[in-house]
Amino acid sequence: RRKAAAACVMEGSQFMERFYTTNLRYDQTSPPVVLIAAAFPELGCERDMAAFYSIQLNGTPTTTAYSVEAVPQGAQAAKDTDCQTLRIDQAGAKSITGAVANLDKCWNR
Repeated sequence: RRKAAAACVMEGSQFMERFYTTNLRYDQTSPPVVLIAAAFPELGCERDMAAFYSIQLNGTPTTTAYSVEAVPQGAQAAKDTDCQTLRIDQAGAKSITGAVANLDKCWNR
């Protein structure tokens, strides 16, 4: 299920990049110039993964930065202690919160 969660995080990242292409920023403004997070959509993969991972923004996007994450839930959280949370940011940098040092193991297997 980790591979499916990684694909879902990538889908969320692609949404953020499309949002940036349209708005030239990752956050959005509403009159009277109040900053709010980009309207992160409900992804189809997010519904499929709901029992195992929460797919979400990690914090609030800024004008130039964001991070999308997959946080393990329930039995997946107890089972996946090596990788735990998968994250990707606006630069395409992938990270994890788990103890394993091999990102390839977490993101591609």
